[in-house]
Amino acid sequence: MDEHRRPDINPDTYELIGGFRPRTREDLTIPGGDVVGNPGDVADTMVVALFGTPFPENEIPFTVTPGVQKWFIPDPGADCGGVLIDVVDGEPDPDDGVRQFGAVVSVNLKFVGEQDQRDPLSPVKAWTFAIFSDKDPDNEIEDGRESRDLSFFTDSPLPNEWEFRPEDSITFWVPFGLGSAPIDDFHPDSTDPMLRSIGCIVSKRLGNMTLLLRGRTTSNFEEYAFYAGTRKSNVSGGVTKVQIGEFGRQSTRTDVKFWFFIGGVGAVQGVPDYYWPNF
Repeated sequence: MDEHRRPDINPDTYELIGGFRPRTREDLTIPGGDVVGNPGDVADTMVVALFGTPFPENEIPFTVTPGVQKWFIPDPGADCGGVLIDVVDGEPDPDDGVRQFGAVVSVNLKFVGEQDQRDPLSPVKAWTFAIFSDKDPDNEIEDGRESRDLSFFTDSPLPNEWEFRPEDSITFWVPFGLGSAPIDDFHPDSTDPMLRSIGCIVSKRLGNMTLLLRGRTTSNFEEYAFYAGTRKSNVSGGVTKVQIGEFGRQSTRTDVKFWFFIGGVGAVQGVPDYYWPNF
């Protein structure tokens, strides 16, 4: 519209670009990227050895902390017919509780990102992820720093890279019985109601897995400064800061398929006797 309020029915068009999305490096992300030292061999399988050395076919880093006890408490209202709770020294035994012996498995992941070449000053500064199991399709169990709906971000320790530290680990408990035959007692068709229930609970953290991942160009508490003399500043001679963390540009969602299994003892050249859950 000109100074005489006459509209222009064929206005020029213009494009306003406020930056470009970063991206995740699927070739370097674990799980999903190349096995270190073996380009082309994708790190998509974790086979846990509860006893002895890891199986050679394992591709995803993990550690096993043995001697961790849980109470199994029957609960007809629970999805699996019971619950597992921590054994705490000095506390009385829970009613109907049966002590279980096992280990905690800790898994360390690695996320790698990259800024758009047209926006070199905007690396990935925060991450959000979620891990779904085919035995827990709704991800009822959020673990570590994961976010079921990818709404919660964790600041990246380094620009474009988050290699999990111990406090970031994904952890889950496994009974020792799953590392040695017979394992049919933990199967959904088991005639032992307690072990069947324990198998149901533990299997929700294992099996066919899917990682959902996004990177963002701003950290959680990043600020943007408006200087005096601009519209947004009402402080004479000073600076007004606003938090912009949640408004950073996000990468497209990366979906990675991988597998978590417990391997049987493996008597022949480090080959597992079985993979659990195998149902």
